[in-house]
Amino acid sequence: MYVLEAEEEIVFLDAAFLSHVPESGAHLPAYRAYLDRTDFAPAYGHLHEMLQFLQWQKRQRGETVGRWVLKTPVHLGYLDTLRAQFPDLHVVHLHRDPVESIGSGASLNAVLHGMHSDHVDLHRVGAEWIERMGWTNDRALATRAAWAAEAPGLATDLAFEDAVRTPIETITRVYDAIGLDLSADAEASMRDWLQRRPRETGRPDYQPETYGLSAGQIKERFAAYEARFR
Repeated sequence: MYVLEAEEEIVFLDAAFLSHVPESGAHLPAYRAYLDRTDFAPAYGHLHEMLQFLQWQKRQRGETVGRWVLKTPVHLGYLDTLRAQFPDLHVVHLHRDPVESIGSGASLNAVLHGMHSDHVDLHRVGAEWIERMGWTNDRALATRAAWAAEAPGLATDLAFEDAVRTPIETITRVYDAIGLDLSADAEASMRDWLQRRPRETGRPDYQPETYGLSAGQIKERFAAYEARFR
């Protein structure tokens, strides 16, 4: 049933050969260093072109082209590059306890590593993930600070917990921020989707210690983030 639903646009960045997808599933220090010194503007240009192509396809089918909703945490490291391609963007910045977030990401990366290797070094996965997300977070904090002074209306901050507990009320805040009305039909569709897609009861291993990390270490690395947004 999920095969017909929306996909993250990170697949287009990956197709541009400028993507963090490969390093999420393998130990690639040289490639990681290459990414960190490379301008991602060509990748975002490719993303823009592919979205235009999808819009053309929709028009060919007689469908209405609405506003794009993009979703990948990769953008946090390249907010100015994203804005250059989409100057009318509005960023919805979802905030979560860093200890849970880093544990969740490390868990996912460990699974991806397991798809490409018979041996997964969980501690190395954890070390590389906190390094990557620390790098991404630092860049996001700097850009958000600059935007706050220049164009404070470009972003809306939401708590992950609110999105889970009260999703309709939370999405209404997003609609209000971008100047759209949440129609009764749209809300009914959202409620139907939520009813058909309940959160899974099982929980992967998000404990940071599994990945060679500690809660104190994570909190220290993301102290500036927590002071700003939590």
